[in-house]
Parts: sequence; structure tokens; C-alpha cells
Amino acid sequence: MELRPAVPADAPAAARVHVRAWQAGYRGLMPAEYLDGLRPEDRAARYTFGRPDGPRTTVALLDGTLVGFATIHGECYGASTSLGISSRPHQDTALLRERIG
Repeated sequence: MELRPAVPADAPAAARVHVRAWQAGYRGLMPAEYLDGLRPEDRAARYTFGRPDGPRTTVALLDGTLVGFATIHGECYGASTSLGISSRPHQDTALLRERIG
């Protein structure tokens, strides 16, 4: 697994992971219509990967495929962290934990 800073070209793949993670993780907790209506292209348009004044995002690549990401928001965002993991949660989560402790 490779971890590296996100670049703007990662936005479509990160958005696919983000949407799939929401659809899997929130199924049964949020309305199905909402989850089914999530679109990666809408999410990708919101990312600011690579901007020096934006949040810092690290992507996780497995065999060249983006399988997860973590974003650290600075103080202007409330110093929060978000994490997206692919739709293969058991396998990819284990790999991420192994790599980042």
C-alpha cells in the first residue's frame, strides 16, 4: 500500500470511495433515496486537493488504485479529521491500520 498527499487528479477516485463508504456505512440509518442519490461527480467538485490553504488529504493506493483517504482540517475547520474507506471495508481497513498504526 502506498500513502501520499492527494493531488487534484485524485478527486474523482476519492469521490467514488467517499460515496460508496457513505452508501455502505449509513444504509439503514439515513433514507435510501438520499444515499442512492449521492453522486461522485458532485462530491469531487467540492475537494480542494493540493491547495496550500485547504485541508490536508492523504490518499491510500493499493496496486495503483485509490482505496481510501484521510483529511485533516485545520483550525478554521474546527480541527477535525475525516476518513473515507473503499467498499471493501474489512480488507482495506486492515491494510490501512497496518500502515498507519
